[in-house]
Amino acid sequence: MLEQLQLQQEILQQKPELSAQDAWLQLEVALERGADVGEVEKLYVLIQREGERLAAMSYEQLLADRAEFLAEEPKHPSGEQWGNDWTPELARALRNAPVRRRHEVSGHSMLTCGKVVGCTDHFFQIVYENTHFELRAWHDLRMLLVPAPRARDDAEGADGLPLAHDAPP
Repeated sequence: MLEQLQLQQEILQQKPELSAQDAWLQLEVALERGADVGEVEKLYVLIQREGERLAAMSYEQLLADRAEFLAEEPKHPSGEQWGNDWTPELARALRNAPVRRRHEVSGHSMLTCGKVVGCTDHFFQIVYENTHFELRAWHDLRMLLVPAPRARDDAEGADGLPLAHDAPP
């Protein structure tokens, strides 16, 4: 257990040569131009290492490490506005909420960071640091959300019972 904690701390301390976003973009360009295997593998290794760092991060560490990505307003790929079909309460709770998702790219499994940017027709719009985006139903989204720490008062209702977190209001 102690060895696992030490390994996690070592992984977190390793700063990548490239940001995850830059490595993903370079990988896409390299694949499109048919780069040599060595260059592509080097980018896969960088992305894999960054995924290991991401997996080891607590909520607070992820917010600090990905602050720039989480703060920026991404453009919709079609130039439209992101959906706004959610209640004000749900928007406050979920807009820019961080998510982690494993993607398969050319047989490689890569963990990436994303954020909730909108809601349309009961589907939540998520954009990832590798510039991809997708729509997810609530059931799928809640499996991707990075759990935020909750104060005891927030986690329990007035009757002392845990609040339900499985469905939007």
